[in-house]
Amino acid sequence: MVYFLMIDTLRIYEELKNEISPSAAKKIADAIGRVYTEVLNTVTKEEFKELREIVSELAEARRLKKDSMNLQRPRERLKRNSENSLESIARPGSTLVV
Repeated sequence: MVYFLMIDTLRIYEELKNEISPSAAKKIADAIGRVYTEVLNTVTKEEFKELREIVSELAEARRLKKDSMNLQRPRERLKRNSENSLESIARPGSTLVV
């Protein structure tokens, strides 16, 4: 579950400017705001685990598709060869060797 919390940098600034210079208070409030934004945009362990599972599932699906394609090619080749063999048998003047 993701919670979005807001940080009130203006309130931080207002509280700090009474104790330190307004320019220093602004720099501190801005820095806190930047750190907060970076932390908010950081991937959590749970999100990373979910992403890793999805990537693993995609890799497995790709492998299965590749395996399926590798099986399909010999089937197509066998079908073509069978059709060619049947066509050569059906040609007038051809002989069937048993």
